[in-house]
Amino acid sequence: MANISYMVPRREERLEEYRSAPEPGGAEPQLSLRDLLRTIWHRKALIIAVVFIICSLTTLWLLQVVPLYVATSAVAVETRRETVVKIESVLQGVNPDYYTNETEAAIIGSRATATKVVDQLGLVNNPLFNPDLAPRKVSLFGRLFEALDPGASLASLTPEWITYLMNQIAPAAPEPAVATVAPPDPKQLLRERVVDRFLAAEKITPGERSRVITISFTSEDPGMAALAANALASTYIQQSVNAKYDATARASDWLNDRVAEMRRRVEESSQAVDAYRREIGIVDLQNQSTLLSQQLAELNGKLTTARSERAEAEARYQQVERLLNQPGGITSAAAVLQSPLIQKLREQEAQVVREIADLKTQVKDDHPQMILKRSELADLDDKIGKEVAKIGLSLKNELEITRIREQTLVSEVGDLQRKLESQNQAEVKLHALESEANANKQLYDTMLSRFKETGVEEQGPQQADARLISPAARPLSPAYPRKTLILALAFGASTLLGILLVLIIEHLDNGFRTLEQVEAMTGIPGLGMLPRPTGWRARGLLPSDYMLTMPNSSYGEAIRTIRTGLLLSNIETPPKMVLVTSSLPGEGKSETAVSLARAAAKAGQRTLIIDCDLRHPTLHVKLGVANGSGLVGAVSGITKLEDVIEIDERSGCHYIAAGAGVPSPTDFLGSDPMRRILVRVREVYDLIVLDTPPVLVVSDALVLLRQVDKTLFVARWGKTARDAAIGALRTIIEAGADVAGVVLNQVNLQKQARYRYGNAGKYGNYRKYYIE
Repeated sequence: MANISYMVPRREERLEEYRSAPEPGGAEPQLSLRDLLRTIWHRKALIIAVVFIICSLTTLWLLQVVPLYVATSAVAVETRRETVVKIESVLQGVNPDYYTNETEAAIIGSRATATKVVDQLGLVNNPLFNPDLAPRKVSLFGRLFEALDPGASLASLTPEWITYLMNQIAPAAPEPAVATVAPPDPKQLLRERVVDRFLAAEKITPGERSRVITISFTSEDPGMAALAANALASTYIQQSVNAKYDATARASDWLNDRVAEMRRRVEESSQAVDAYRREIGIVDLQNQSTLLSQQLAELNGKLTTARSERAEAEARYQQVERLLNQPGGITSAAAVLQSPLIQKLREQEAQVVREIADLKTQVKDDHPQMILKRSELADLDDKIGKEVAKIGLSLKNELEITRIREQTLVSEVGDLQRKLESQNQAEVKLHALESEANANKQLYDTMLSRFKETGVEEQGPQQADARLISPAARPLSPAYPRKTLILALAFGASTLLGILLVLIIEHLDNGFRTLEQVEAMTGIPGLGMLPRPTGWRARGLLPSDYMLTMPNSSYGEAIRTIRTGLLLSNIETPPKMVLVTSSLPGEGKSETAVSLARAAAKAGQRTLIIDCDLRHPTLHVKLGVANGSGLVGAVSGITKLEDVIEIDERSGCHYIAAGAGVPSPTDFLGSDPMRRILVRVREVYDLIVLDTPPVLVVSDALVLLRQVDKTLFVARWGKTARDAAIGALRTIIEAGADVAGVVLNQVNLQKQARYRYGNAGKYGNYRKYYIE
């Protein structure tokens, strides 16, 4: 064993490992597809029950539903029309497009069309549409009541107190006030209700890519469905023909009145044209207006030229005036610079300036030659100034002349425009009178022609804008309900609902079902699973007694597996003292401790089990012996330890009962005498099992955790809440316990196979090798 001793951690190392490990309560393992299918298969009874109930209810509903038949006819909106006369301007046909199809479909489905069909077919007297004529229909529950008591009704079977309570909750409505209007006609109300039923049964579908409108009618009677669909189509076609006749008649009456009125207008407009020509005294107004227009165009051209010249003269004069006000500025004017005389004087002035500049380098300023040249320069400046003044005066005179010429042309143009406007006004009025006369004559001719055409059209045949292309046939099978489809949908929906219920039940399961769940959620290894013994209650045996009676049973093998797991938890120094505890009462902790001690004794180990549950001792009950002074007497010193140790005759296991109660069990178990007793028995026995109280109820077990080698935690299969087990394990680990593992107790092996990590079902066939 020395070669594998390094694999087994010491007690201190195990404690440190538990403290450093993540807190218990990890996420549950992911659900794989195989696990899901396994869970669904093992809960197939629930799914089958849900499917059976829903499919049965669906079948009962289908048996109660009245079958409905749908008949369909088709109407095509026509575009080809036989033209007898050209009457399109008076009576327009349809122009089929998307909106036209929608409009025509709305006409077919209108209340007016439905009313005509109702009257035509006499549906007011038909029981399918008149509920007063229909026979009374009794539901399935009503038939059940009548079968139980033919003379009783549902109202008569209702208790009086329920009727009174319903009257208190919903009292009878007060009598209405006296109406101030006449009551409606009952026949008219009945007719409107029949029309409402008819409208609810029809369905009009316009074609999206064709000019075909589909008319469908739903009824309990297949013959009535076909009859109503064909009646809607024929009524719509006849309505379109009647509408054309009515439109032609209205157009004819209207045109007759308009023709007489237009004849009078033509006569009045012709007389007005002649009277105005005589008033203005002009025969050929067009030639005279043309001559005046030509003259006006010539004068406008001259006026434009005069205005341009005036603008140029004004611009030159304004430039000269502006430059005169600036020192030396006049010399830079365009008119001055362009003058030949001024240009010549400028050249002379420039020559004199150069000569003066040369003399300054030779003679003084008062030299006669210098004085002569300066006098010559002043004379040239005086001549230039006089010439510039002449140019300015010339520009002013030129400006005045251009202004006078422009004003003369403006006056002539104005006179000519007034003459032309006068003639234009006369011409406009004359043209207006002539146009009115011509328009009235053309309108009169058009209306007269339309009036004659309308008269012919009114007497001739009318063609409908639609035709019936597919009359409705009597349907052979109902369209509703589709029993096969509905049953298939009910089967699929109920199957999904059953699977959903299975998943919800699995999700709400808060207990441990497998050791893998325990290890995944607590981080503590699972030592084994104790199955629920078969028939132990019938035989009047406890599980520990059953193990002795049937040692080769599955329960006995499970106990031996747990005992082997304890021995292997520390191969180098197998545990001698084991504490057995749980989170809450009722989890089979004491029964597991007794079974473990008996199994060890049967295997030849010197075994001692001590009942440390001083608050609720059960060891003497399970062994069928009296509860003597026991552990309390030995720890208190009243009885010797050798006197309180008893022997179980059936297994050879030694035991110490709890004894009488004590005021403070926690202090009692943690006392020095208790420690000394545990030390003494450790030297004598191979295995000591301590049966302690649940850790979440009392803290008695916590004071013993550090005095034992291993702690065995028991949880009830499927019953112990995960939060409770995780909290209890956290408590004992924090108190310093060396937890060997978790045991799932009272396992139902048949149900265990349903859960995703359980392999018990895989080995279920091997039970025949055990003697139950």
